[in-house]
Amino acid sequence: MSNYTILNFTWNNILSTLSFIITVIVFFERNNIRPGLEGLFLLPVAFGLCIQLFNGQYLYSNGGLGLKIFFLIMLVRYNIVPLLIGLTKGSYNTLPITMPMLSVSSNGYIFSIIMSLVETFVCFAAISYYTKKAERKKIIQEYNNAKQNLSLSVFGLIGLLFFIAILFSRNLSQVFSTFTFFTIDEKYENPNIDAFGILAIQVIKMFIFLILIIYSYKKYNQNKNPIWVILAVGIGFLNMSIFFGYNRSFVLQTAIATIYVLYSFFPSYRKILVGLLIPVCSLIMLSMIFIKQFGVSYTETTHNPLDLAQLANTIEAYVGGPWSLASGYDAYNAYGGFSPLPTFLKDFILNCFLSYMPGLEFLLEWFPNTESSPVIHQIYTNSFQMLPLSATCLFYGGILFGPIISLLFYIVIMRLLVKFDYKSKLSKDISRKYLYTLIAVLLSFTMCYTWVTLLWSFTKNILFLSLLITVNEIHLLRYGKIKRFRTF
Repeated sequence: MSNYTILNFTWNNILSTLSFIITVIVFFERNNIRPGLEGLFLLPVAFGLCIQLFNGQYLYSNGGLGLKIFFLIMLVRYNIVPLLIGLTKGSYNTLPITMPMLSVSSNGYIFSIIMSLVETFVCFAAISYYTKKAERKKIIQEYNNAKQNLSLSVFGLIGLLFFIAILFSRNLSQVFSTFTFFTIDEKYENPNIDAFGILAIQVIKMFIFLILIIYSYKKYNQNKNPIWVILAVGIGFLNMSIFFGYNRSFVLQTAIATIYVLYSFFPSYRKILVGLLIPVCSLIMLSMIFIKQFGVSYTETTHNPLDLAQLANTIEAYVGGPWSLASGYDAYNAYGGFSPLPTFLKDFILNCFLSYMPGLEFLLEWFPNTESSPVIHQIYTNSFQMLPLSATCLFYGGILFGPIISLLFYIVIMRLLVKFDYKSKLSKDISRKYLYTLIAVLLSFTMCYTWVTLLWSFTKNILFLSLLITVNEIHLLRYGKIKRFRTF
């Protein structure tokens, strides 16, 4: 038996044992928690079984960062959340101002348990299937033969100037009013910000970062002078630390993708890079969760530290736990009589950034008598809590077909997650590795977000960066010839 097989066996058994211990703890507290959550102990059981059935360690260790983050979120959702609910006797609504959690029905909690159980097996099975498929295609000639790490081209410069022109055509004072450095200390989002200005400056920042990293990488390969590594780390730190706007997900994606690129392309300095940049990423993540999303400022956390019940509520809401699914179920039942297709199209239009582009604003006026599912949930809960995917799909197919639609969504998302995660690992091009990592990390948050949030995040930032990277692959050759050097 190889060391790798032994490692798989060991980690799988450690995780399964952990799930079993949590199962026992939650089982004995099942009658002391919220009505409808008596079956909560089944969630860690399902997670432990899937780890064994689908060789969980193999699945999350072979890809890039996306699968690892997804499994970490699964571990929290199916083990840590039930444990915290059990230990706190199901306490909820401990942060009534910043994170209100109204009382939900026992049927809503039963729905949340059933859907969570089914989602576990479907996601594990889909990842297992597509991972094996990706492994069979792992060695691809195009990754070895393609042009890599292209410098700034004439067309790339034109594209960059285009976004700069957009930026200067906007309200600069409003754009720069959203500037933060290193951490987010804003509790609430300003709905009146200039979205196009934010888009332009984010794309400009990331593209300049990539061009400078490519330049530093090439110089380092020429003379192995560590000054180029120091320059790359400094540029990476700025890319991670400078924020515009309020997109929490994209802040974290940027930090992770930046670290991964530096880690991959400067292997001799990996320990130093991890020691310097991981703490920065951790601080960004903590500020994103506790300050931005849940309204806990630095001074508040210093003078009024979170107790266990508050921590439990925070994590439960953030990873789409039982309350989030149950509140979506109750919102659907409270506002019955939906038209599935108009609701789905309304969700798509309102959460696709392209709908807000000049000339396409008329799309926003479609279905004036239809509310989007996230808005219905916000009205019902009187909060901006995230509506999980399974609950969202109730508005498209009802109790009968909604769960089926959500499972189909999960299968598609798992396929894309595996695809881009392997691309991020295999790519030898700095720009493409950065782009693929952004996408993979975004998809890894599926359990935390619904599909409309994923759509908004992709079309708001990643799509335009992808277009600019593609434009930069077009080069002007001698005698006026134009050729695209495709990277992978």
